[in-house]
Amino acid sequence: MLGRFKGWFSALSKAGKIGVISGAVVLSFAAIGAASPQNHDPKAVKGESTKATPQPAQPIIEHKVVTATENIPFESQTVDDASLADGTNQTQTEGANGIRTKTYDVTLTNGVETSRTLIKEEVTPQPVTQVIKHGTHIATPYRVGATCVDGWPSSATGSGACSHHHGVSCWQYSDGTCRSY
Repeated sequence: MLGRFKGWFSALSKAGKIGVISGAVVLSFAAIGAASPQNHDPKAVKGESTKATPQPAQPIIEHKVVTATENIPFESQTVDDASLADGTNQTQTEGANGIRTKTYDVTLTNGVETSRTLIKEEVTPQPVTQVIKHGTHIATPYRVGATCVDGWPSSATGSGACSHHHGVSCWQYSDGTCRSY
C-alpha cells in the first residue's frame, strides 16, 4: 500500500502539488486506518466509545434557618352574671391574639428547597381568652309612685298616697306597669 502512495507522491511532486499530496496522504492514511487513533485504543476495538463521559456536576447543598410566624386567634367565652340586668353584656377581659413562631432548618439543593425540618416552635405571647359577662338578673319591680282616682300622679309609695285625691287608682312600678291592688 505504501508503494502506491510513493508513486502518487512522486507524480504530484513533479507537478508542484506537494502540499496537496501530503494532505491527501495523511487523509488517505486516516481513511485506511493506519493513522487512526481508534486502532490503538483497546476499547475502540471492542466497539466502545472512547469519548470522555461528562461528569455530573456536584450538587450545591445549602442550609438556611427560616422563621415563620402566624397569628393565633383568641377564643371568646360568655359567662352568666346575676349582678347584671337581664339582656345586658359587659366585657370582663379583652381578648388578645397570640403569636406562634416556628423555626425551620431548610435544605436547598442547587437553590431548590428539598427538605424542611422544624427546629423550634414557640407561642409568645399566649392568646388571651375574651370573657364577656351576660346579665341574667331579672329585677323585681318595685313601687315608684301612684296614680290617683282623679288622674293625679303621686310620687308617694305607701299609705296616705292620693289621700286628698279620692284614693289610689293604681300603683306605678319600676317596670312601667300600673297595678291595681
